[in-house]
Amino acid sequence: MSESLRLAQYQNESLVRLAVAQEYRDLGNRPPRHVYVLPVPGSVLEFHGVLFVQQGFYSRGVFRFRIEFPKECVEGGGCGCACVCPTTKPRSPVLYSSRNSFPNNKRPPLVEFFDEVYHPLVKPRRPYRLQLSERFPKWSRSRAHCLAEVVRFVKRIFFLTNHDTAMPYNADALFL
Repeated sequence: MSESLRLAQYQNESLVRLAVAQEYRDLGNRPPRHVYVLPVPGSVLEFHGVLFVQQGFYSRGVFRFRIEFPKECVEGGGCGCACVCPTTKPRSPVLYSSRNSFPNNKRPPLVEFFDEVYHPLVKPRRPYRLQLSERFPKWSRSRAHCLAEVVRFVKRIFFLTNHDTAMPYNADALFL
């Protein structure tokens, strides 16, 4: 690996760490009550959290979850950008294209619960994945689509009574 390629990868990792740190800082500015989220050591794109539900149908529930942001380019596999990523060979040692890579890519984060959750928006079998499309039909990196909003949505699903989704992960749970 050439020196300039290593430097570009190092710069990219530093920018990703900075973006994640800003996301985490923003979450700390207005933290949702009874939800605790920490970054996973050694992985700048993954967070683990726990939610303590205080009222409603899920009252007294404790739900552990993880949020993982995608890092690779996603537009058609061979993204066509001059990035340093697993899906393409770089044309030149430059940073990720800002339109295709974290934190600006078009794939939403992955939210999974560690334990089974009987909920219309949570897949009933492992991995217990949360369906984000109800809140984020089309993901785009903005103030409305960020770590803090994902965490708030994770909390909000346990208080919603009407789930307006055409294809819930767990249709049986709709009729509670």
